[in-house]
Amino acid sequence: MSVSAIVATAASVSLSVPSALADSSRERFPLVEVVSAMNHKCLDVLGFNPDNGARVGVWDCWGGANQTWYWDGGQIRSFMNHKCLDVLGFNPDNGARVGMWDCWGGANQMWYRDGGQIRSSMNHKCLDLLRFNPHNGARVGMWDCRGGANQLWRQFQVHAAEAAPGSIR
Repeated sequence: MSVSAIVATAASVSLSVPSALADSSRERFPLVEVVSAMNHKCLDVLGFNPDNGARVGVWDCWGGANQTWYWDGGQIRSFMNHKCLDVLGFNPDNGARVGMWDCWGGANQMWYRDGGQIRSSMNHKCLDLLRFNPHNGARVGMWDCRGGANQLWRQFQVHAAEAAPGSIR
């Protein structure tokens, strides 16, 4: 087997979601794109990274599984691998990194909506497009809520066919 075939096989295994789990999530929770009001880009698990600690940023919306989310109670989960949006390391500071982690229900994985803001239950800070960066790959983190467009998010429901678990850029 060639190296490229092994890499392709490994990528498809790590990025695919068992259909029973995907179907179950669709039935219980609406799938949404979370879109920045500042630049109309989607919240994105950057590079389809399936690992704990994967970076979250924004990217042009295109409907991939890495841009499709669902609310499970107070948790925001990725449709790609069902991991949770997480304030990494319980960091309470402005600029704290947000990434993906296995869901376990900690306060750093609990979120709530406040108008157009998405706030952490851990410290009530806002999910923030840091430094007002308008570009693809811009980092998302936590910051004191100030009501700027970089802290406002819209959610648009998507259909499961638009968020195929194995879809890639």
